[in-house]
Amino acid sequence: MLEKIISIQGVGVFNDYKATGDLGFRKTTMILAENGHGKSTLCAILRSLQTGESRLLQERRTLGATPPPQQVNLRIAQQNFTFKNDGWSTTYPDMAIYDADFIHDNVYEGDSVEQEHRQNLYNYIVGEQGVTLAREVDRLTEEIKGVNKQIKERETSITPLISSGMPLQNFLKLAKDEAIEEKIKQVEAEIGGMRLAQAKSNEIRDKPSPQELRLPSRPAAFEKVLDQEMESVMEDAEQRLRDHMARCAMDARGEAWIEQGVGYFHHDHCPFCGQRVTAESMIPVYASYFNQAYRDLQASVTALADEWESVMGESALDGLLSTLSKNSVLTEFWRSFIEVPLPPVDSDELKRSFRNLSEAAKALIERKKNSPMERVEVDNRYRECASGVNAWREEIKKYNTAVSACNQAIAAKKQENHGVALKQREVQRNKWIDQRRRHESDAVSLCKAYAELNEKKLTLDGDKKRTKEGLDKYCLNMFPKFQEQINLYLAKFNAGFRLANTRHDYIGSSPRTVYQIEIHNAKIEAGTYKPEEIKPSFKTALSSGDRSALAFAFFMAQLRLDPRLDQKIVIFDDPFNSQDRFRRHCTQHEINDIARKAKQVILLSHDPHFLHQVVEGHHDVGERKTFRLDGEGNKAVLRECDLKAEVKSHYHKNFTLLWDFYQNQGGELLSVAKAIRPFLEGNLRSRFPGRFTENQWLGDFLGAIRSAQPQEGLYELHVQLSELGEINDYSKQFHHDNPAVDRGPINKTELQGFVNRTLRVTGNINR
Repeated sequence: MLEKIISIQGVGVFNDYKATGDLGFRKTTMILAENGHGKSTLCAILRSLQTGESRLLQERRTLGATPPPQQVNLRIAQQNFTFKNDGWSTTYPDMAIYDADFIHDNVYEGDSVEQEHRQNLYNYIVGEQGVTLAREVDRLTEEIKGVNKQIKERETSITPLISSGMPLQNFLKLAKDEAIEEKIKQVEAEIGGMRLAQAKSNEIRDKPSPQELRLPSRPAAFEKVLDQEMESVMEDAEQRLRDHMARCAMDARGEAWIEQGVGYFHHDHCPFCGQRVTAESMIPVYASYFNQAYRDLQASVTALADEWESVMGESALDGLLSTLSKNSVLTEFWRSFIEVPLPPVDSDELKRSFRNLSEAAKALIERKKNSPMERVEVDNRYRECASGVNAWREEIKKYNTAVSACNQAIAAKKQENHGVALKQREVQRNKWIDQRRRHESDAVSLCKAYAELNEKKLTLDGDKKRTKEGLDKYCLNMFPKFQEQINLYLAKFNAGFRLANTRHDYIGSSPRTVYQIEIHNAKIEAGTYKPEEIKPSFKTALSSGDRSALAFAFFMAQLRLDPRLDQKIVIFDDPFNSQDRFRRHCTQHEINDIARKAKQVILLSHDPHFLHQVVEGHHDVGERKTFRLDGEGNKAVLRECDLKAEVKSHYHKNFTLLWDFYQNQGGELLSVAKAIRPFLEGNLRSRFPGRFTENQWLGDFLGAIRSAQPQEGLYELHVQLSELGEINDYSKQFHHDNPAVDRGPINKTELQGFVNRTLRVTGNINR
């Protein structure tokens, strides 16, 4: 066990500590210390001794103009353990430390359980045996990574040797062939001949084939439109219109002119001369003749003219003749390679036939335009021209049949070119070159090393698989026991939740612990708090006291499952943080139980009442000892402590009164208000012994702090002057010799705020 802290130099408040007097530790050792007086530093020193991490002390180097070199001397089990030159003489792993660092490293930090917490908690749960297996898995993983890197490097060296693009594994398997040089020579000659033939085959491959001709078709409604006539007009209106047009010497455009003019008649006046028209005039004839049906008929005739021009006009004919011309050029090329059975097409005659038909059709359409209400018979000229075009359709059908046969022959010819065969021979040549290269001396050396590395990786993969299976088997046995122990502790603490589905996985580079918080049969994953996910989480489901209880349960569960607990030094630093009275009592009981089973228990706390509770539950007086750790600036002092006197002191009575009000809103309001100022004065006198006289009050203290120089210890309180001043202004009203003070009403919310600020400024709470 830890027998004595001999000396500490250059670590936090322990600037130059040396043990004087009877400061030997016992099986149960308790240390009373205010916050900021060295409890956390002692835990850091012991954790550094446990793990060998010098960083834990280096980051706590004493601050000052000329800090001394760090040095620590401890005596454990009649052996001295020394830290100097940034390292320990030897480590002492048989320790278990519960403090804020344990919580932040293994359980949670702030509002979340992060990946690092899961991994650290895993190592804590599985203990020495599990950690040994996990470290072996990690070691094998890292070694496999190193081998994989070497394999990749060898692959990078071998790949450029392969010219054929074959897979690396195929390259490695290539056998040696004594006749390989002759094979390469022969295939090179074949490739040379194929390349000569390929010069023309490339042109064959890229040359297009003739296209089939697509003859334009006449509008389907051509004869239907010509055949339309109208009867829904005034009797003899057409004849009267014709007579009128004759009298006025109008030509064929006169009818259109009259139709347009009818639209300008308004109020029975002629739009041309302005004279009034009568029923006996030509206006009723016009209205009957040029009705909606008439206009629709005219529109269909106009549309027919447009459609004919689109499908049978010059542009359609030009496309046909262009295809015919291109085919003529292509057939000249292909006749050099295949038989081209395309029949000749007289393009001039074809063009003439189509133009004749268009002229005949347009003449009929024009007649219909001039006399839209009359049927227009298809004349003989149109029929003859249409028959001539139809004859061409039969000729073009024969032509397209020949084009199709020709294109089949062309497709077959394209497949006959030497490109594919040449490519096949080039691939074979490259494979034989690779086969020759595989057995040259440098390639043989690289491939041998590559094969050896793969064999090594195969062995390591097998070792890792077996080790991981052993670890999984161990964890399957360990994790249910751990969860059971935690839930027993949570039940003892009257926690409204329990752990569920505690297990391990390998998400990430190392194994980690995964668990759920179960509340009222609902399960919540312990993980990172994500504000964008509006749902219950580790942050919202557990109070600060619940989280503290969970962390303590984790620690205690592992101690209970540790078969070497009787060999362990167990250190607790303020283990009751954010706990109510019942849980503080449970914590005290559990610490006493561990003290009976462990090699040694060291309990550090800022609360003498809690330590006194532990003493009251510890019946072996000879096996316990209590110290007080005080610090002023960088000067820490460890001395024996009378807990009974500490508990009975006026200072601690005031603290108890304030703490009870802070935790439970208990106590008489005036008594609580009156306790603020003497508690602050007692705190400052304790932190700076001898600095203030008995007849000085808090106002005097503030004046001394205000005038303190940088080299004085009081100077560190400059940052709290404003806060201390406001607390003093509030509290002094309750200490004037004014009888009315006791009878005046006190605002409970205001008092609660100043109690919180008082406990915060003295380091008893963090928020």
